This record gives sequence, structure tokens and C-alpha cells, in this order.
Amino acid sequence: MDDPIALLDGAAKLMRDGALARAMQAFGAIAVAFPKHRGVCLAQIGAAHHQLGEFERAITCYEEAIAAGCDAQIIQDNLDAARDGQMWRRLKNGEGF
Repeated sequence: MDDPIALLDGAAKLMRDGALARAMQAFGAIAVAFPKHRGVCLAQIGAAHHQLGEFERAITCYEEAIAAGCDAQIIQDNLDAARDGQMWRRLKNGEGF
């Protein structure tokens, strides 16, 4: 399929349906095939990692999404929430910062 919007919609449906691993694979493939949409794809992959409690990976994806041109104001709330989740996990586990 050559329509990136249709592919993005399909990947987003996978996210809504809870198929996070498949959604991350789909967004990753779209990012490679359509570099113009890389930032959006990285933001969505970050959101999937965030939902899975994989805060470090989410943070990396969100930062890469911003670097790829995704609107930092849109991503910043998710990035802050992932950092908060990471901090709380460390506190719960008795780790330092």
C-alpha cells in the first residue's frame, strides 16, 4: 500500500485494539517507508511503550520524535508523564536517581 495515511490509520487501530506489539511494528515500518511521517510514528511507538510501562523506551522514542520534527509541545506532556513513571518506579524499587 502506498498511502501513508491509510497505513497510519491501520496502525492506530491496532493501538486502540490493544495490539501494541503489532502497532509498534507497523509504525516502525511506516517510519522507514515514509520518512516524512517518522516523528509521528516514533511518538506513537513511544505511547505504546508508555502503555506497557516501558518508560525508558518511551522517553527515548518521545525524544527522537521531537528530534525528527514532531511538535515538541504536543509530545512534551507524554514525555513528562513517562519521566514521572520512571521516577516512581525507581522510588518504589528503592533506587536512587
